[in-house]
Amino acid sequence: MGECPYCGKDVDFTEVCPHCGADLSEFDDRCPFCGVLISRAALICPRCGSDVYEFWYGD
Repeated sequence: MGECPYCGKDVDFTEVCPHCGADLSEFDDRCPFCGVLISRAALICPRCGSDVYEFWYGD
């Protein structure tokens, strides 16, 4: 479970947010620091600014 990046409500990994109707198909993971849904290709979390790329792929 993660958080919809548009409305902030808790959602499972679905194509559409059941609360606000936002298209969530591009999001395939969640930020390990704040929980917002993000793309696994992200370098940093757009919400909290954490370096998720370094966390996932490291050295």
